[in-house]
Amino acid sequence: MTSPDWSRMTDAPRLSVMAWGMVRDQQAAEDLVAEAYAWAWSARGSIRANTSDRWLTRVVRNLAVDWLRRRGRLARVHPFSLDQAATY
Repeated sequence: MTSPDWSRMTDAPRLSVMAWGMVRDQQAAEDLVAEAYAWAWSARGSIRANTSDRWLTRVVRNLAVDWLRRRGRLARVHPFSLDQAATY
């Protein structure tokens, strides 16, 4: 298995924009991307090079969702039945 080359960090600007789009806080977005790269570095032996960009994108997304939940800015969605939906 070939490990990804994390030294370039070419996806950082794209990931920062994605994170900012979710959290609307520039510093938090940059912190989330840095945290994602730290996760990637610690898991560098188990990530395949051809999927590293998707993996890193998913990590940033998950970190942003966690960030929003901790701040109460993301409501948890509770599914309801079709019978309940018909009463609205």
